[in-house]
Amino acid sequence: MDTLDRIPPANIEAEESVLGSMMLSTEALDVAAQILTAEDFYKEQHRDIFKALLDLRSRGLPPDLVVMADYLEERGALENVGGKAYINLLVDTTPNAANAGHYARQVKEKANRRRLIDKGHYIVNAGYDKDSTTEETLAEVQRLAFEDRKSIRLNSS
Repeated sequence: MDTLDRIPPANIEAEESVLGSMMLSTEALDVAAQILTAEDFYKEQHRDIFKALLDLRSRGLPPDLVVMADYLEERGALENVGGKAYINLLVDTTPNAANAGHYARQVKEKANRRRLIDKGHYIVNAGYDKDSTTEETLAEVQRLAFEDRKSIRLNSS
């Protein structure tokens, strides 16, 4: 099977559970925020929800279901993330907010895998680049590999 035909690694249930946890508990929000960035989420709507939760927290507002829905509605983003029903679903289907760190690490692992795949595609394309030397390409590949190793180590613990 060609890698272009494959679905990128993602754990949508973990994404939903970490977001639900963050709305149920500010402690869970703080734990997840130390592990994840918005770019770690596979689904764009989850990225938007995550950013909104962090913004609410930075403003000292409770990141609960009601405040979250109002916040998104005021910004015209509620329907883009799935509406109130989806926000409710995230909270209602979260198994346990105390497991936010576990869910966040699962999301991070899949995001790291997607980054590795992206770098692999970059390397393949760089191999076809006639405008750079092999040495230049190898140096860039090594730089990217070191950059990923450092960010994965620092952000996945």
